[in-house]
Amino acid sequence: MGNRSLSCLTRFGMIVAIAGGLLALAPPLAEAYNLIKVFAIAAGGALTWAGLIRAPLRNTVLDRPLAALWIVMGLSAVQSVDPPASVLGMYPQAFCGLLPLTLCASLYYAAAQIPDDPDKDAVLRWMLAAAIPLTVFGISQRFMVGRDFLLYPPLMNNRIMSTIGVPVMFGACLVPLTPVALHWALEKKSPLGRVCAVLIAVSLLLTWARGAWLSAAVAAATYLWLTKRLRLGKGRLLVLALLAPAVFLGLQRGLAKRDSDAIRVESYRTALSSLAARPLLGFGPDTFEFAFRRFRTEELIRVTHDSVSVESNAHNDLFQVAATLGALGLLAYCWLLWTLGSRLFVLLSGSTVDGRDAAVGAALIGLFIQAKVNPIPPPALMLAGLLAGLVCGGKKTLSLRAGRAAAALAVSFGVIAAVFWGRFCAADADYKAGRTIVRSTTLPDPAYMDGVNKLRRATELNPWWVDYLTARCDVILSVAPHAPPEQGRQLLEKALKLTADAVRLHPGNGTAHYMRATVLGFSSLRYGSGLMPEAFAEIKTASQLDPTYTFTMRRRMEIAHALGDREDYDGVDAKYRRIIAISRESAAWTPLLK
Repeated sequence: MGNRSLSCLTRFGMIVAIAGGLLALAPPLAEAYNLIKVFAIAAGGALTWAGLIRAPLRNTVLDRPLAALWIVMGLSAVQSVDPPASVLGMYPQAFCGLLPLTLCASLYYAAAQIPDDPDKDAVLRWMLAAAIPLTVFGISQRFMVGRDFLLYPPLMNNRIMSTIGVPVMFGACLVPLTPVALHWALEKKSPLGRVCAVLIAVSLLLTWARGAWLSAAVAAATYLWLTKRLRLGKGRLLVLALLAPAVFLGLQRGLAKRDSDAIRVESYRTALSSLAARPLLGFGPDTFEFAFRRFRTEELIRVTHDSVSVESNAHNDLFQVAATLGALGLLAYCWLLWTLGSRLFVLLSGSTVDGRDAAVGAALIGLFIQAKVNPIPPPALMLAGLLAGLVCGGKKTLSLRAGRAAAALAVSFGVIAAVFWGRFCAADADYKAGRTIVRSTTLPDPAYMDGVNKLRRATELNPWWVDYLTARCDVILSVAPHAPPEQGRQLLEKALKLTADAVRLHPGNGTAHYMRATVLGFSSLRYGSGLMPEAFAEIKTASQLDPTYTFTMRRRMEIAHALGDREDYDGVDAKYRRIIAISRESAAWTPLLK
């Protein structure tokens, strides 16, 4: 690339990735916030690399630790308890699947190819330009009857969420933007920076995301200190470093309506139990939910008063990696953090620090703090990849052939990812429409079958997410009793095939085994097919994978009763009543298998 500016195609691709990754919304989708963003990041990455095909490419300082981490992630995905979740990410948010993370890594390498200061400044300017509608939309939610006027969900305790969908995740996206806005406001003397800084501060306040408050404050203070606008001696810095966690914990305890500290501690215990169970490669990328279900403690149920809700993230990146990627993944991840930290130390430890480097370094430090208390969503990971790329470019230039091959591979990957994610978006639109129709109509209504067909199309377009299969099987179980005997039998045979495929694809997912047990038990009782022993085996597997889930306990008691296994029924009933007593939920329920 030499000293040439970025091509127009690369510039456009980065703008698509940044603007789409932060702002994209798709009301027709069930997951209206995140799926379309990953699609935009994939499309933006493909366009970005298409403009780099003819440019000489450089190495980066993170090449070796990233290679080690991706090798471990690949091995972990192969032996994952849920390979589709490890590759695609857990529906609906897809934080840490191989595909979303690779898209962010692709943008990191693209940003690392930018040698010219004006182009690096342009990337930060695009981020701030996207931050204005991001924050304005979020603030508008607070003052427009407490609702999102595009998607109309009520705000959670009046906490704004903008286009990100969750207040905590919105706060995570604002953390790296804070020092960038300060840099543009103070050093560039730009109205854009001043406006963004004010809007970001107001938005952070209205998210009520205490982890983001702390992380953004650390990021802002770091930038001000590095640029000598905040003059503190080492002693004062040490005092602040010691006080910051105490202030954060005070906010957590004093302002949270639930004991979020205790929930985090129990999540950490779950992660450690998961590491002990699968020490080398963990449960698989983005499979913390399955580890959580298997090792969820009764203390967590007592604190949350909820025996059904689950956590899809450990709320700490180190515990998350330990549970999902094991000790090898944790070592590779720590190597990556150490290498990045060393790079930042070299850049920021001189007597005079470049303002842009200070802003980028402060942004990454803020995200490092944020990752210790809350998950980092794909839009923030996209920002992190671009920011890290701006400061991690190496000096060694690849050969022209190798560079073009790498760029072509990146383009191909981005195009394939965009195609697949576009298909997933279409499936999610069918899933939402089908679920809405079947919930609002009844079987005699002709529109009901349209809803059934949409659910069928959703599972055909995307057979890898269990939520779609569960919705379709629930409909089959509700329709089969009212259909003519032969048609009802055919419907259940279809459900049996769907659940068999689900168990094969998701061997460690308790929901897949639970659904198969339900269909087997229903078929056996309805048509005398003699499948109850197999249903019992499946529900026992589901119980092992999710031992404190009350829905699984109920189904197991139904199947044990049908088989006349009084010993198993009594054992599960005793545990069920203990869990209900801890959570203070109602023990009453309506049997399905009757």
